[in-house]
Amino acid sequence: MDKFEEQIQELIDKVDGISDKTWEEIAEDLDINMSADTIRRSFNCGIFSGYRVAKHYRSQISNGNTLDSIELNDLKNELYKERVRLQDVNREKRNYLREQARFENLIEVLKENIVQIPQEKEAKISQSYNDRNNVAVALLSDIHYSLQVDNNVNMYSTTIASSRLNFWSTKVIEYCQLYHVQTLNIVLCGDLISGLIKLSARVAQEEDVAEQIMAISEILSQEITKINSKISFVNIYGVVGNHSRMNASKEDNIDSENFERLIFRYIELRTGLKVIDSGHSDYLEFNVGGSSCIATHGHNDKFGNVVNDFSKVLGYIPDYIYMGHTHHLQVEENGQTTVIVNGSVVGADDYAVKIRKYTKPSQVLHIISGNDDNIININLV
Repeated sequence: MDKFEEQIQELIDKVDGISDKTWEEIAEDLDINMSADTIRRSFNCGIFSGYRVAKHYRSQISNGNTLDSIELNDLKNELYKERVRLQDVNREKRNYLREQARFENLIEVLKENIVQIPQEKEAKISQSYNDRNNVAVALLSDIHYSLQVDNNVNMYSTTIASSRLNFWSTKVIEYCQLYHVQTLNIVLCGDLISGLIKLSARVAQEEDVAEQIMAISEILSQEITKINSKISFVNIYGVVGNHSRMNASKEDNIDSENFERLIFRYIELRTGLKVIDSGHSDYLEFNVGGSSCIATHGHNDKFGNVVNDFSKVLGYIPDYIYMGHTHHLQVEENGQTTVIVNGSVVGADDYAVKIRKYTKPSQVLHIISGNDDNIININLV
């Protein structure tokens, strides 16, 4: 039995509990650039190919047979492949933990620097409408904060974005008071910032991504605080869009790695209101006045198929599906489901005008009063 065969025999004896050597000593004997803990996990669980091959050859070794050069080479190859597999797994785990650590660190920084905005609870209008139980959904999506637009039909900048959002919150309060809404559900439906996904978009941005996040988070916090001071109950929901993804490459990105998750946390810390988000998914389930609702930005969905697709995924047919992404209002009843596509805050950008598409900047306010729906398109200009 040569030295390598002895090492394999020792390793398998350790797995089978008949060796007194430590895993550190086994790792040193094997000399295959793997830590003791990695070797232990690889072979002790009994599911890796390296372990199975080693067990096969152990049976030959224990019967007095020696391994020929081909068999030895096979075993060495399997051990190498096992090491690579584990390296890949560990690398992915490290990447995930690194991103989580960065995100958690940013949250800690925000906590240290953000002071909650005082809530004007005494100004709320809940006392006037005790006989009503109307609820509403205010969609807010496709702000594309920091994008600059200057064409024949539309102008847009960070200043204009702030002005339009202030107008939006004012109109939401007015309509909620008009329809005696006691519970308002604000749904942040993605693409709150311009992000970094396209070179043309980056060229047209006024601010880098970090500044975009801080600026839009503060603006939204101020507008939500204003709304919360006037409406009895305010719930906030959030789903992520495609422009706010952390990785510019669509193929390499995953939905959980998204700058808007940081915006949601900022709003929580700034306003004291919980933002219920979609976590690692690109859609969110919630309930409004007894109706089942789905919110999704829409970059992974097709309008004509969205009801059928979600019904298959969820195992039930939702009452409402709220979407953004396409920048224009669209409402359709599909069986028992009403699909509502929101407009945008940015309006027609240069690309839209180039392909002869135009929509006014607008956002949807959906009033649910018993069996009645009122879908209000709030024009922002």
